[in-house]
Amino acid sequence: MKSVSRRPAGPLCAAALVLQGIGTTAEAEGRWSGQIAATSDYVLRGVSQTDGHIAVQGSLAYRALSGVYAGAWASSLDRTDWYYPAGTAGLEIDLFAGYGRRLADNWSVDARATGYLYPEDGDFADYAYVEFESALLYRDVVRMSVAWSPDVSLVTRQGLVEDRQSLALDIAARAPLLPWLSFVAGIGFRDIDGASPGGYAYWNAGLSTQRGPLSVDLGVYGTDGNGRELFGSDSAGSRTAVSVAWTF
Repeated sequence: MKSVSRRPAGPLCAAALVLQGIGTTAEAEGRWSGQIAATSDYVLRGVSQTDGHIAVQGSLAYRALSGVYAGAWASSLDRTDWYYPAGTAGLEIDLFAGYGRRLADNWSVDARATGYLYPEDGDFADYAYVEFESALLYRDVVRMSVAWSPDVSLVTRQGLVEDRQSLALDIAARAPLLPWLSFVAGIGFRDIDGASPGGYAYWNAGLSTQRGPLSVDLGVYGTDGNGRELFGSDSAGSRTAVSVAWTF
C-alpha cells in the first residue's frame, strides 16, 4: 500500500506492502495524499473480505510536519460473504490517526489508532471496532508491528465471536529485484479471544512494481490449518490476488 493506506492486510493492505505506508518516512510530510485502487480480492490477515470478488478502494490522508497524520480509507465488501461482516455490509470505512518519526538514519517508528466502521451492518452483530497498532521499521526493507483491539466481533465457522480482544503480530520484508520491481513477503499471527481455535498464522508473498503514481501488485495469500478451521477454505485458503492503484 502507498502513503495513505492504513493497515496490513490484503493486496493493498498486506503486511508485505505496508512498508510503503504512512509511518515509514517523512515523504508525505506537510501535504495531502490519496489513493484510488481496485483489487481482485480484499484479504485481511489471510482471510478474504470479499469472498474472492473484486473490491474498489480509496483513501485520503494528511501528514503534518510534526509527523502527526490522520485520514480515512474505504473498501467495498461482498454482501454474499458469510464470514465477515456476515453478508450484511457492503462497505468498510476506516478512520485513522497516528504519529510517525525517525529514530536514526535507518530506523523509524509509527503508532496509530484506527476505527473500523461498517455502515448498514444489520442486526446480527455490531462489527465496528477500534484497533491500536505500533510498528518499528528499518528503511523500506523490514516492518515489524503489533496490533491490539479490545472489541472485535466476527463470525467463525463455530459461531459468532462478539466484543472480544484480538492481538496480531506481523513482520513484512521487501527485496528489490530491479529498479522498478520488488519481491515482498510477510508472515503474521492473530490471536482472537473466545474463538476456537484461538489463533492462526497467515502469510503472503508476491511481486510489487511501481511506475510513477501507478503501482501493480501480484500476491499469494494463505493461512494455516487453524485459519481454515476458523473461517473455511473458501475464505482462508490459499489465493492469488492482483491489485492496481493510482496514488496522488
